[in-house]
Formats: sequence, C-alpha cells, structure tokens
Amino acid sequence: MKNETHMMIDLETLDTKASAVVLSAGVAVFTKDAVLDKRHLLLDVDKQLKSGRTVSFSTLCWWMRQSYVAKGGVFNSGCADMKELRWLIIMLNDVFEMHGCKYVWSHGASFDIPILENIEEQVEISLPWAFWNVRDTRTFFDTLPNSKTSRQGVYHNALDDAVHQASCVMKGLREL
Repeated sequence: MKNETHMMIDLETLDTKASAVVLSAGVAVFTKDAVLDKRHLLLDVDKQLKSGRTVSFSTLCWWMRQSYVAKGGVFNSGCADMKELRWLIIMLNDVFEMHGCKYVWSHGASFDIPILENIEEQVEISLPWAFWNVRDTRTFFDTLPNSKTSRQGVYHNALDDAVHQASCVMKGLREL
C-alpha cells in the first residue's frame, strides 16, 4: 500500500448483530502520514427501531458499564442533531469519493462493515468501496503488534475510536 487514502469507520451500536441500531458513527480519512478528515454522525434511534433494527439486552448492559463520558456522547445528545440511516451512507459515499479513498477499515471483520452492508440494503443506497478493499485492524495489529499508539480521546466514542485506530494503522503502514 503506497500512500493511498484510507477510510476508518467505527460504529457504536445497541446490538452485535448486523441489524443493530446504530447510535453513532465515526470516520477518519487518512494516508500513512496524516489524518485528512474526521466526521462524527449521531443517528436517530426511534426511526431505526420503527424500521426493525435491533437492540440486545446484553449490549444495553454493556453500555451501562461504560464511562459517563462515553454514554453521554451517544445518549445525552440533542435529538435535533440525529440523522436518519440514509444520511450515514450518503456521508460515507461523499467523504470516500471526495478524498479518493481506496481502502475502508474497521476494528474487526465481522462488526462495523456487516452492519453497514445491512444498512446499505435497508436504505437502498450502495456503499462506495469494493468488497476486496475492506481491511480489518485486528488482523493488521496481530501481524504488526508494534503498530499500537498511545490512546487519545474517549473509549467508545465513535470518532475518537476511529481516529485512534487510524493512527495505529498509519504507524503500521509506515513500518511496512
């Protein structure tokens, strides 16, 4: 991977299934040398519930054990700021294309991207990346264990998580 542009995505949800209600999404666009763009989107839970998206009791219990700051970032936000799921896919498309991204990353192969693919089907708007350009940080970090960087920001804040994960991938790409 030369110095292509990448997109890191982190979702905060109310379930672990692909049909999960999404509370927020964080995006960091980066090259191996710099973070170029950061976006954070809060999503309308009521509309997602009405459309059949899911919540699990175990995930609600997990959220109850998280920090006050992390919970406040998704549960104490103004309702006027919350967007419908279609805006998430539109934003991802716009940012991906605006920066000429090639790869999309998430922290784990079986969580964020499958949820986005489920939303893609629900809102009938295609995601912008080719399936063969999806990358998984967990595998990358296992392969390059020295790619970890010191943590900045709030754990389980989608934007802070995306930026941190992007920073770790950037360090690993520079090592390569």
